[in-house]
Amino acid sequence: MARGRNLNLYIRADDEPLWAWAEQEAARRRLALSQFMAMLIERYRDDSEGNES
Repeated sequence: MARGRNLNLYIRADDEPLWAWAEQEAARRRLALSQFMAMLIERYRDDSEGNES
């Protein structure tokens, strides 16, 4: 899958391997998003600490 593209799938209810992959992909993306948000928060804190003086 190309990076940065949305993936729209219709998965049959009995397609267990594809469901497992979709769940794993969703977990990977949630982790990446939370890591990105943590980085932004850390940068904001660093910037605001520098502006306090």
